Amino acid sequence: MSRDHTLEQVAEMARQAEIICRLWEDHPHHLEDCEHSALATLVRRLSGNVAAWLIEEQAEKSKKKMKKNAKHKHKQMLRLISIFPALLSEEEPKPFKVGILEDMTKYIADNQITFGIGQVKSALARYTSNYRYQKALAAGGDRYDLDGNPCGEVTPEQQAAAKEKTKAIKAVYNGKG
Repeated sequence: MSRDHTLEQVAEMARQAEIICRLWEDHPHHLEDCEHSALATLVRRLSGNVAAWLIEEQAEKSKKKMKKNAKHKHKQMLRLISIFPALLSEEEPKPFKVGILEDMTKYIADNQITFGIGQVKSALARYTSNYRYQKALAAGGDRYDLDGNPCGEVTPEQQAAAKEKTKAIKAVYNGKG
């Protein structure tokens, strides 16, 4: 429906429905039963078309906003990767040490880099929810610090959780989630 009508046409439908309702309200005893039924049908159709158009428009706006937000978060993640290239990689992610957020925020503050804690958290969330990162966690092995040096290991519990997340990500990607 959204693609079939313009905003002006939908506004006109709403105006027509309002006029019909006003006339109906002001002159209820001047109408026959069949006219009441016809007006009710007309108002239902007009208001239904307006409602459907508004719902589709809102869905389209939400979709565009989500896409824009996803691009913004991806840019934040890429910026974080550029600050910590020894640790972070989009193509070959490695599990980072537990507590890496604190290390990152300290490094950013110490080096007077403009990157707020909320942006760091958002970028890390984007990074760690990535299939490749979860696959690296599922494989187990070492965890790494900011300089890319081994610093702890992935536990079997963390591996199992990552395996479940990779399955969930695959299911969503394949349209089954």
